Amino acid sequence: MKKILEIAWKDNRLRFSSWTELLFFLILPVIFSVFLSGSLGGDETGDERILVYVVDEDQSELSASFRNSLDESGVVRLELQDEATAAAAFAEDEVPAVLTIPAGFA
Repeated sequence: MKKILEIAWKDNRLRFSSWTELLFFLILPVIFSVFLSGSLGGDETGDERILVYVVDEDQSELSASFRNSLDESGVVRLELQDEATAAAAFAEDEVPAVLTIPAGFA
């Protein structure tokens, strides 16, 4: 084990004997990581859940319970809309999905 550590120590001393090696292997990757994480960080203030318009034609307790369980999942954010508004928004790619709960669902 001692020989392995001695070889590793010697290799690291040779690798980082010049300041340019230290710059390219340690300092620049840290600078690039900080720069890219700051510039590509995204919007932390927004809601990360997927927006889904819901057209509830049933208007029953069961459909309301179904909507509540989906909304509490933390994956999707539901918004009630009428059928025309939901279809227009979906056609214009404003929302990725429209969920229609048909009459007689319960």
